[in-house]
Amino acid sequence: MSKPRYTPEQMCEALARSRGVQVVAAKALRCSRGTIRRYISLYPEVRRVYDEARNTFVDMAEVQLMAAVDEGEWPAVRFTLITLGKDRGYVVGGPVRPEDEDDQEIDEFEEALVRVFGSADGGGGDAEAAETVDAAAAAEEDETADDGREVLDAGWKTMDLLNIGTGETASEGRP
Repeated sequence: MSKPRYTPEQMCEALARSRGVQVVAAKALRCSRGTIRRYISLYPEVRRVYDEARNTFVDMAEVQLMAAVDEGEWPAVRFTLITLGKDRGYVVGGPVRPEDEDDQEIDEFEEALVRVFGSADGGGGDAEAAETVDAAAAAEEDETADDGREVLDAGWKTMDLLNIGTGETASEGRP
């Protein structure tokens, strides 16, 4: 049996520096990814460093995701709901209502979505935009439109709905 070309310590250092990305560690050591994978499977300390580096990297990504959710960025909110919110019934295509599921929890979740986004699907759908346009038209005809402010508010909301997912908010610069 030949002597290993790399020590477990060298492999650990390369994996730590590469944040657990095997191809980057392999390039640094001038070896193949297969060599990296073999050391990970053979040496428990290399496996531990690899796992820790990957977990730290994912933790950093989660912090950025949380910041994006805190800023109300719809793609981040949607991603979070369809991945971490599956157990609450939020999946791509809308909430799932299994027969044995407690409907109260799902109803509360949908109500929260409506409060935040204007609809249970996160807002921005054509039907919701049409309803907002209709509301703007109704407010325009209403004599109690308070000098047109309701019409403007409905118009700004319509523009915001059309911009969902683009990162732009028309109402931010409104008078």
